[in-house]
Amino acid sequence: MPIKIIHETPVFVTLEGKIAFRFVRRENERAIYIVAGFEEEDKLIRVIDYRTEGLNAIDRVIETGSDAGFTGGFCLPARVSINEGETGVQIELRELNPMVQPELMLWIATGVEQPIPDYAYSFLRIEPFGENNFALVSIFNYRQFQAYFDGLVVEDRVENQS
Repeated sequence: MPIKIIHETPVFVTLEGKIAFRFVRRENERAIYIVAGFEEEDKLIRVIDYRTEGLNAIDRVIETGSDAGFTGGFCLPARVSINEGETGVQIELRELNPMVQPELMLWIATGVEQPIPDYAYSFLRIEPFGENNFALVSIFNYRQFQAYFDGLVVEDRVENQS
């Protein structure tokens, strides 16, 4: 099966859950991870990070043994390329021109409960993860995400005022 490009676009990157992925190795100018919940050969999803801040974040984890600060270094905008081939799905994260404002969000999450948000996904993979939870990898419109959370904040303000 030839490699098929599924998606290439600028994205915001976000991680959710205690363990979103497992670090595999750091080599040359990249770090390789396996997404939690997608470790089986027929469902395998790898993340390969080529971004300077992402590499600095995993280097600090390797040096200190602590993951404090990792998310802040990893969850930065990126140019994403998602490919699918015989060895599964590969998500590559590369530097993004700081002048580019992404409209999409790459969401890597574990422990997601039902109902899964009803966004307009342009890429979505879901697998069971633990009891009554899911692991998911998706790309969706960032404005939907903002609108959802803006709605929660507005509701919270209204409830706090009464």
